[in-house]
This record gives sequence, structure tokens and C-alpha cells, in this order.
Amino acid sequence: MAILVTAFISLSAMFSCAGGGTEQTSENTSQTVQKQEPAIDGTLLKDFTVVYPNTAETAKYRFAAEAFCSGVRRAFGVELRCRLITETPAKHEIVIGRSELRPEAPKTECDYGFDKSSVTVRGGNVYIDGAHASGCYQGAKELLKRLSDSADGTIPACEFAAEGRVIKLACVGDSITEGTNSSDHENKTYPIYLQEMLGPDYYVLNAGLSGYSTCMTDTYAYWKCQQYADARSLCPDVIIYNLGTNDCNPSQPEKNWEGTGREELFTKSAHALIDTFLSVNPDVQIYICIPTSLFKVGDDGWNAVAWQALNEKHSVPLCKKLAADYGFPTIDLYSWSKQHPEVFTDGLHPRDETYRDYAAFVYDSIKDTVKK
Repeated sequence: MAILVTAFISLSAMFSCAGGGTEQTSENTSQTVQKQEPAIDGTLLKDFTVVYPNTAETAKYRFAAEAFCSGVRRAFGVELRCRLITETPAKHEIVIGRSELRPEAPKTECDYGFDKSSVTVRGGNVYIDGAHASGCYQGAKELLKRLSDSADGTIPACEFAAEGRVIKLACVGDSITEGTNSSDHENKTYPIYLQEMLGPDYYVLNAGLSGYSTCMTDTYAYWKCQQYADARSLCPDVIIYNLGTNDCNPSQPEKNWEGTGREELFTKSAHALIDTFLSVNPDVQIYICIPTSLFKVGDDGWNAVAWQALNEKHSVPLCKKLAADYGFPTIDLYSWSKQHPEVFTDGLHPRDETYRDYAAFVYDSIKDTVKK
């Protein structure tokens, strides 16, 4: 059965749903070409099932697989099945990512990084091999491009490499960034929701750790945690900097602000942190979050009233000053959170779906200016 495919459909339109983009169409529909029903290695495209691996980053592979399926739908009007990989394979699969459940899939030892992958079409299956979901997505996009560009709408058995632009974004922060109070840290944290909103052409790293603070002399200073080292090693293109709340925790005597020079220490420590990130990538784009408000809930185990008073007096203005010192844009979580106390179910942290609300505000704050 033949289908009509508009000759000028762009790949950007195919993938516009990933990362919250809007679908773009052309009013000029006069030029069409006749193609066969799309097929890969002799198998109709509609007969494939897209599968992705069960890993520590399953959600990112799922987003990549779903974005590929959306691209196929836009290009060919074909609805592909999409699911987590299982021991029993489908008859024909497009495998996005490595999995021990598919030992027959070709694997190479090259360093794919975050933006590369290899694609193998053989035996009625497609294997996309890469080190990260963002890299595998580049292979999926190249597969769709070749299928769209094919004169007859088919692709034979083949092998090819793929590479594309991937933006690496590090979420630097404390418990809210880590995902404290979430029942599902693999799927329901603000960095994961932000990854979904930005789309698989971004790689979002959760570099948050509960209880950690800015001041370098604190027992739990961010400088001392592995997440800080991970964020630097990423050499990020973008950083969402969200520290400062724990610097005002009134239950910890070392965080005394009265006559101790702590304001100067906070500023010195924050500048030094920012400078270390600039040292690994001078072109990194940094957004400074203004710390969220705290709310009294139940028996007020957080001592939220006292904590919030210190937060308003010290961390909030100091974070605003930090952004001004460097000319960085801010994400005003402080003002937003005061309007949405329902998001912070324990008085301090979101939970599960309200982490999506938190991520949506962050996304809305950066979507027009973040690196593309």
C-alpha cells in the first residue's frame, strides 16, 4: 500500500514534541511524492516495536524512544509500539540502547560520549548502540532521516555512525535537587522531569545531595561531596545552581550568622564554586536559583518559621547578589514558592507529581534562553 509523504517535511518538525517544542507545518502542500510504505531491511516500519533498556537511566532512554516514535508519527503517520525491553523479543525491534537481554546486538568499545552512537540494521532488527540515551537518540534521528530521504522510503541492511549536538546540563543543589520526599527517585525528581521537558537532545545530570550547603567550612559543604566532582567532570554547558537553603538551618550551631562573618564566607564560597565551574568550561551558562520558601506543616519538624526567617534575611539576598556579581540570570523560586505552598508537601520538599510542578517552573524560566 502506498502512502503520500510531503517532500518538504523537516526533521525539526518531526521531533518538535521532544522538549516542549511546538509542531511546525507548512501551508504549501502542493508538492508530494509517491513512496512505498516505509520499510527497514524488508520489514514494514509499522511492524517494528521500539524497546529501551532497564538501567539506572531508564527514564532517559524512555524519553528518547518516545521522541523517536513521535518523529515517526509525524513523518509517516505510523504508530509504533514502544516499551521497556523484555527477555522475550518482539518479532522486529528497534533497540535504543544497550541491554544484556539482547546479547546478539553489536557492541563496540569506542568512546561514544553523550552525543554519538552507532546504528546496525540487520536480520529484521535495528540496534542503536551508545553510552547514553542522548547519544542513542542521535542514532535514532539519523535512522529516521535516512528513511525520510530514501527515494523509495526504504532502508536496506547497513551500518552507520551518528553524531549530533547534545547540551549537557547539571542540576547542582541540595535535597530538592536530589529528590528527597519522592517515592520514585528514578522517575519523579525535578531533574528527571526537566529532562523530559527539555527533550533527549539534552543530557540532564542530577548533582544534588540532601543537607549540603554553600559555605566551604561547613561539615556538609557541597565542595566535599561526590556530586560536586560529578558536576565538574561533566564539563556542563548549562548549570542550574540551587544552593543556599541549608546554609540557614537553625538546628545546626555551625550555621550561626550573628557576628561570625558568615555572610562574607557565603559569598566567598559561592564565588569559588562558580569559578571552578567556569574553569572547566568558560562558556558555561549558569542560572542562579533564589532559594524556596519554607512552610510550617504539622508539628513543624523543620522549625520552618525560624529557618524561613534566616533564609529571607541571608540566603535569598545573597543569592540575588551572587547572580548580580556575575551577571547571571535568576530563577526566582522564592517568589514562586510563596504562591504555591501546596507543592511543598512536607513544608520543605515537593513530592512525586509536585516535583513536576517545580520542574515546570524551572523549565519555563529557562526555555527561551537556555542553549540549544
